Amino acid sequence: MIHQIDSDFPNFKPIKLTAGVNIILAENKVNTTNSQGKSLFLETINFIFGADYSKSILSKHKELQGFSIQAIIDINNQKIECSREISSNQSKFIKDSSTIFPWTNNDWKEMLLLNTFNYPSDSPFITWRNLFHFFYLNSTTIKFEDALKSNKNDPEYKTSLLQSLLLDLATNQIEKHAQTKQITSEKKNFNKYLNTLKKSVDIIPEIVPQIDDISKSNRKIVDKLGKLKLDISKLERQINLIDLKNKKLLSSLDELKAKAHFDSIEDFKSFFRIIEIELGNYIKKTFKEAKVFHDTLVSENIEVIEKEISKNNLELGKLHSKLRMKQRELNQFFNLYNINHDKIEDYKFEDIVLNALVQNGGQVITSIVDANIKEISKEKNEEIPRIISHEQIRIDYYRRFLKTFVNLVYKTDKNVTFEIEYNNKLEINFSYDDDRGTGKGNMKIIIYYIFILLINKICFERKIDFLILDTDITDGIDTKNLLDLLKITDRLFKKHQLQLILTLRNDRTLDWDYLESKKWIKHRLSDTDNGYLFKKNLK
Repeated sequence: MIHQIDSDFPNFKPIKLTAGVNIILAENKVNTTNSQGKSLFLETINFIFGADYSKSILSKHKELQGFSIQAIIDINNQKIECSREISSNQSKFIKDSSTIFPWTNNDWKEMLLLNTFNYPSDSPFITWRNLFHFFYLNSTTIKFEDALKSNKNDPEYKTSLLQSLLLDLATNQIEKHAQTKQITSEKKNFNKYLNTLKKSVDIIPEIVPQIDDISKSNRKIVDKLGKLKLDISKLERQINLIDLKNKKLLSSLDELKAKAHFDSIEDFKSFFRIIEIELGNYIKKTFKEAKVFHDTLVSENIEVIEKEISKNNLELGKLHSKLRMKQRELNQFFNLYNINHDKIEDYKFEDIVLNALVQNGGQVITSIVDANIKEISKEKNEEIPRIISHEQIRIDYYRRFLKTFVNLVYKTDKNVTFEIEYNNKLEINFSYDDDRGTGKGNMKIIIYYIFILLINKICFERKIDFLILDTDITDGIDTKNLLDLLKITDRLFKKHQLQLILTLRNDRTLDWDYLESKKWIKHRLSDTDNGYLFKKNLK
């Protein structure tokens, strides 16, 4: 949680934040609500959470150089005071009260990723800053699909992976698929590299690796050895993949059998308690219908899983047989060409394909890469939809929550649709009646991200606990609907120690006395001399 934002800039007043709704209000006491510091306030949060200095709005103001942004935030279940200087040199470091030495910005972001999402920073796709976007929205968009991306230039495979992590759906498989997509998208540069390498080898022959006697032997021998090792590697990968499938299937089977006589709602019962007051008889009836559906589904799923395991075991037998044949063929190959079997691990595949590159200009390497990409993509395109189809019960819970939340906001049945499919990318379809247009499109985006925050904190026990919205994201939303949304969100967020932080202008016809009575307004900005976040006419 973010407890306080402060700065050592003169006249900057500490801004304290709490659980529930936190509003930074811009008032036009003289002329305008523009340039008072609404977006700059959100940028101070962005900056302390690792924004690149050169991309930060704070770096554009010369008068802020050398001053620091300070914050009190929760990390590792304790309040930490941290600060970051606004300068091209010192902005690379974040100081906090729990450590002696300052963090580099990269280490800080890796720590936040691990602490908040329990995800190690070993992925080129999943980073703290990419995930941070989903909880820090500083611009409006009427396209729900665009809002799903961590930035507007994200490729589809990256967006799919981030969403799968946030929804906890087939993340590992989608990450593997994303890797093949990335290689495909970068293949042009890869081919350029190979051509450059070929030319370099012609000019500097010494860079060709010496692989004992293999590099001096006939090219066909080298290619054959490389192909055998590749075939064995592929078979081992296929076997490992099916072993993994069986392990998950057996786990699911045990879980289903254990739960065959229990209420299907038990796992998510605590989740739905968060809105039990509002749900009333509506949810009670839905629970009973879900129980009947669940009992039927459990027995059907047990039968399906047992058949799948049997089918996998047959496939495993065939693959093990092929693997033994390939290993015998490799041994015969060693004996035929008098290659030292004990040094098989010394014959690195990278060296073999580089040797092949020297011989034929890289065609072997590109064909191997293409073949691997196609094989993995085919596997994942079949595997991921199957995994997601097995998660329909969870997706049904997601749909029920969104349906209930939307209906509570609008106080009428809005025919909510929520579906998740995978066809080369994760496709999320969330819509309801009259959700078109800027205001209604923005409302849908806010509701979806409130839902994402709730399930990540409550269901997946991740430590993300705030949602930050700039004024623009509420543009066009009906005033009554916005107030109803804030009331529901405040109740839920206070109960679960979550924060909604948003900036607003007082030119809206909201019931400001009500907002004041609820203590939602945490700070007031105005166009008077002392009303600006930093100062008037900041340069």
